[in-house]
Amino acid sequence: MNDTLNQTEGILPEEELPPEEMPPEEELPEDEPPAEEVGTEEDQEELKDWLEGTGQVTIQDIKTALPQQDYHTLTIGEEQNGIRCLTIAKLRAKADIQSTGHQYDEAVPEVRLALLKLFVYELYAFVGESQKAQDAYQDYSLIIRTSFGDIRTKTGVAEDGGPAVAAMRAPAGWSRHGR
Repeated sequence: MNDTLNQTEGILPEEELPPEEMPPEEELPEDEPPAEEVGTEEDQEELKDWLEGTGQVTIQDIKTALPQQDYHTLTIGEEQNGIRCLTIAKLRAKADIQSTGHQYDEAVPEVRLALLKLFVYELYAFVGESQKAQDAYQDYSLIIRTSFGDIRTKTGVAEDGGPAVAAMRAPAGWSRHGR
């Protein structure tokens, strides 16, 4: 026990070290922004370039627009899952945009952005992330409504009112008038 005390004697906690013995603090060079800001301008430029693309949106285009880790995780590492989700997203986006009376053209930035959001919705739905899927669908729906107008269905205008609510039966002998 005495040996242990002798070994730790003279050692001060780090906050009590004399200034010349303190480890140097890491400082960022003045020309570098903080870590959380690195790459955001570049990422925004890449997305802008992607949105201004021409022609059909391919799975390679989508992989460019999404972070690699997100794409890999949501497709469970299988390219076929991404292709399936993109095909479904294209069919659905085309139907929704055409229902507004506008032409579906994947070279239009608003169509590309809507397609990207719907693709993300399909991926989240595929892996069972219903809340994230719903958030992506609301983003998609907002883009369609603000860019093209209301999505028309056979029965009228599609609404994003949330899930349907079932009607409840009144208990036997119950009356609205309390009798």
